[in-house]
This record gives sequence, C-alpha cells and structure tokens, in this order.
Amino acid sequence: MFRMITALDPERLYYNTGNSKNTEKRSGVCMAGKNCDLENAPADSLHARFKYFKRKDIKPDFSKLNAPDFQQKIIDTNVDSWMINSSGVKVLQTKSGLLICKNLFSKKLLQRLGEEALFEYTKTEVGRNNLINVGRTLTDKIVNWSADDILKQANNSSIGIHRDDIDYQIAPIMTISLGCPGLFQIGKGERDEEGYEVFLEHGDLCILDGPDRSAFHAVPRILSFEDTTGVEPLSASDNSRLDAYLRQSRINISLRQCKN
Repeated sequence: MFRMITALDPERLYYNTGNSKNTEKRSGVCMAGKNCDLENAPADSLHARFKYFKRKDIKPDFSKLNAPDFQQKIIDTNVDSWMINSSGVKVLQTKSGLLICKNLFSKKLLQRLGEEALFEYTKTEVGRNNLINVGRTLTDKIVNWSADDILKQANNSSIGIHRDDIDYQIAPIMTISLGCPGLFQIGKGERDEEGYEVFLEHGDLCILDGPDRSAFHAVPRILSFEDTTGVEPLSASDNSRLDAYLRQSRINISLRQCKN
C-alpha cells in the first residue's frame, strides 16, 4: 500500500510528518529546522511542551495550559434520537478548524460505544493491537489486568506528535473520547513552533477540519479524574465493568471517513 502511494506521488517522500525517524528514512535527508533541529526548540513550542507534559520525574502544571481561542456557544440540537442530546450541547470552535462538542452524545450511546470498543471490538482480528500479540486479543489482557495495572497503563499512555497525512483523505477527522481526560495538543505550524492545549473529556467529540485537518497534534498525557481540576467526574452507567475501566483509562474512537 505504501509503495503504491509513493509511486503515485514521489514528492510524498519529503512530506514533513510528525515522526522524524520515518520521515528521514523515507527521504534520506535530515529535515533541518523541522524534525532534527529540535534540541533548542523554544520552551513554548509544541515539541518542548509535549516533552514537559510527558515527564514522570516531576508533576507538570496542568492548570496553566495554552488554551485555544475558542468561540463558545450552547446549542439545542432538537434531534429526536436516543443517541443525541436535544439540548445543552456546548460547542467550542476555532477559526482554524478545531471543533469540540461537549454533552452531545447521550449516556446510553456512550455506554454502548464503550462496550463495543472494550468487549466486542477487541475480540476481532483487527482488534489485536500489534504483531507481538497476534493470537492474543486486548480482551485477554484486560481479563488478567488488576486495577493497578490499568491505572499504570493509563498514566503511561501517550500519542506522539504527528500529522494525519498518510492517506489521500480530505474529509474531517472526528474522534470520540471515553474515560479519563486526555491532554490534547495541536500545533500552529511546525513542531518547533507554538501550539495549543486542551483537555478532551469523556463524551467529547473532537473534529479537525480546515487548516487544522493537517496540523501536528498529540496526546502527551492521560490523567486520572483525581489529577485534573474542572473536569466532570465519570457518572455511573449500567455496566460496572466498563465503569471500572473508564475511571482508570481512556478509549479514543477515531472516524476517518464517513459515507453519506
């Protein structure tokens, strides 16, 4: 698949994706000033802030985030559906295309999504998380995890700085967050330039569109509900096993492209 893409577009070899090693391996050159020359990146750059928030030797100050300049509004969807709340939806939107919707999805839908993601999807062939675990699904590991193991996994999890430009899709990227809050970063330009930070909470719909569709972004840290202020606690559902997992970990559901 990758060979076919590069054959169609040789210039793609030089695209500056978020993974410096992969970019340099494909191009055979150092992306000077972009991926290689980051040791002296400014303290307020996306790269430096990512490293800061990932640190385990100190406790980063999560109360001082460089928040996006959101336009905020409360809307009523007036949708007659068990999946969507009809009123009280909070919409946060930037001019560059980042959009976050809070309280859009019903508790029933969030529970259904969590159950499908955790207990059903993980049993499938495509639900196996990497080659090391071929023949062993994520469900197998969840059965043997203690609460302490899950909490440690949540606190140690992160998504590195990257761009979603590996395919030829221009449709917006949508994600649904379940469980513990994740610190989301999105860049204004390159990795050595400034970025923004915002918490994605349980039930949040995050959309990357417009210029932000191809922006660098990352999740440097997943926090427990106790370690964050101003974040709504997780309310109980009808599934105690799901609740126990989501109180100590996070599920991110990505929607890359939808059919009409």
